[in-house]
Amino acid sequence: MTALTEDTPLTQVVGEHSEVSVAATTEIFEGSMVGDSSGYGRALVKDDKFRGHSLEYIDNSEGGAGDMACELLVGRYRLKVTLTGVLITDVDKCVYASDDATLTFVADGNSYVGRVVRYVTTNKAIVEFNTNSADPNMVAYANTVQSTSVENLAVETDFDKSVTLDGKRFKKGDVIHVQAQVFVEDQNAADTLTLILYAGTEEIWNSGAIDVADNDIGFVDVYINVAAIGATGKLIWSGVALLGVPGTEVLTPFGQTTAAGETEDISGDVPIKMSATWSAAHVDNECELRYLLVEVLNAKAA
Repeated sequence: MTALTEDTPLTQVVGEHSEVSVAATTEIFEGSMVGDSSGYGRALVKDDKFRGHSLEYIDNSEGGAGDMACELLVGRYRLKVTLTGVLITDVDKCVYASDDATLTFVADGNSYVGRVVRYVTTNKAIVEFNTNSADPNMVAYANTVQSTSVENLAVETDFDKSVTLDGKRFKKGDVIHVQAQVFVEDQNAADTLTLILYAGTEEIWNSGAIDVADNDIGFVDVYINVAAIGATGKLIWSGVALLGVPGTEVLTPFGQTTAAGETEDISGDVPIKMSATWSAAHVDNECELRYLLVEVLNAKAA
């Protein structure tokens, strides 16, 4: 190709087209935001994973799942939209959908769809939609009140502070950051305490049975990489942890045992929780989860 000798307009790509198989007994209008329902597309219902905007009207109201397909605008693209209450200071603020046509700044229970890139006028804005990303760098959970104590029990018992993540929202490369602290309020004789951190059914960290004492702490800080998604997902993690005397115990590195990662179903709910097991039931064996932070760090689209 030779150097230009005249004006040559650029062709700007602001989004991509794709198709999604439509859910059974479903009607999708042109311009509707589309959500994911067990892999099929439907007019978005709050908390669905956002799949894009419909480019056509589809009437599958009498059909089965997958009988029809819907063409979508996907990827990263910008649209002028109605966003009630938007202000000129809201540029770069996260935007969520509560149904297939309603946008909001309220995250709780709604579907992340993108960010404000420009204020236009009252209740109008330019939003950059992005089907390749979940809510970026989101603190999914941080308890403000310590857990109920696990006391006088010799069976594995979950602390009552935990969070369940929606595995359908993950994409390959996302990271779950978990940090937690357990405090030993009381301990009887030579009885031991075992702490375990779980992501889904996967055992992320196991302290082993430790002969703790009053005022000892357990601490774990781990990054869990989502190496593959879906029912046969893969988790890879590394972190540091301890259980013992504050200021004396040394943080010990740990990670998964399989180099390629551990298989975990992340197509649905992924609970993040910690449990405690005392070696003997005694009223003087007592510990509590004082702090649990779960943070989702979303990878950039490739």
